[in-house]
Amino acid sequence: ADPLVLAKSITCAVLGNAGPQRSRILSMLYKDERVGSHMEPSPEYAPHAVVLKKMCTGQFVTKDDVANFEATLLPHQKALQADGLTIPDKATVQHNLLAVSALYDNIDILHLAKLLEIDPDKAEKVASRMIADGRLPGATIDQVDNFINFSHPVTPLHAFHAQLATICAQVNACYDKIDKLLDDHQPTP
Repeated sequence: ADPLVLAKSITCAVLGNAGPQRSRILSMLYKDERVGSHMEPSPEYAPHAVVLKKMCTGQFVTKDDVANFEATLLPHQKALQADGLTIPDKATVQHNLLAVSALYDNIDILHLAKLLEIDPDKAEKVASRMIADGRLPGATIDQVDNFINFSHPVTPLHAFHAQLATICAQVNACYDKIDKLLDDHQPTP
């Protein structure tokens, strides 16, 4: 029940490449009751809990969150990579790009770069790498118009909602027809 082991597990998962596998691991860690009971109130482990919560709930991880989390990391975990981003920065940019993809159908690369707080070339490179690796499913880059398009698969909940909306529209149409028939057949005083 050592919070240090849990914190190290969270660190490894957070610093991994964004994608479905990392999301599953983060979700399992987030469900651990020790995150809320031991880590959130602890000044030593609160940055882990904050970043984990934001990544699991699809929220943007801010620069302040990253700075607080980075303060808990060892030097090799903060290494600068060939793309000019540190390991935590790259993980955060990838996560925030996934969060953007959930909110937008498409986005201009300049606007995306502003949201991610990186330059447009880096934003496009990170997106293209994630698309090529299959970690940003259904996304495409329109280099002519400088847009990234995100496709959103139809989930069972969306399909149910669409069917329910169709049924409601049909019920309303029936009601309107019945109401019209009743109005046509009532004597006028």
